[in-house]
Amino acid sequence: SFETLISDDLLTLVSGKDYMVLYNADYYDVVSIQKSLSGGMYKIKFNCEHISYRLSDLSKEAFTMTGTSREILSEILKDTNFIVGTSDVDGDFTISIQQESTIRSILFNLASHMKCDIEFKGYYVSLFQHKGSINPIEIIDNNVVSISSTLKATESNPSYSITIRPTKKLTL
Repeated sequence: SFETLISDDLLTLVSGKDYMVLYNADYYDVVSIQKSLSGGMYKIKFNCEHISYRLSDLSKEAFTMTGTSREILSEILKDTNFIVGTSDVDGDFTISIQQESTIRSILFNLASHMKCDIEFKGYYVSLFQHKGSINPIEIIDNNVVSISSTLKATESNPSYSITIRPTKKLTL
């Protein structure tokens, strides 16, 4: 989400319309708009979620397939407007989900089954053997700035965000 001062252009925005935000080369759907008066200033707040959450509105009765990660991704994403991105996961896999599930849920089950990480970037869905640093970062009291946990209503596992103060001295 983000907040800004209301301008004449933003004053006419209405909740319930389809708005999309481009930020940092990625797309986010505006899910709510809040207008407020605070400290004598008119503000507008946009709550957004990544466009990949659209896949939570699409479902399949059941899904079973054997193939490469790219082949399975392609079949899962068929008719969704999303595209197979990069996959560095080798080999053939079989996935079988015998209950109605959202496309997003099927994608996360696939990634879990393949023991890989999933990435949503724009309309591309990618699978990687590992994302992020493989070098552990020591978390100690004096280098932790903040820790937060977020649990989305559509997911069963929380996501965590941590901000760590660099341990090296910065010079300007």
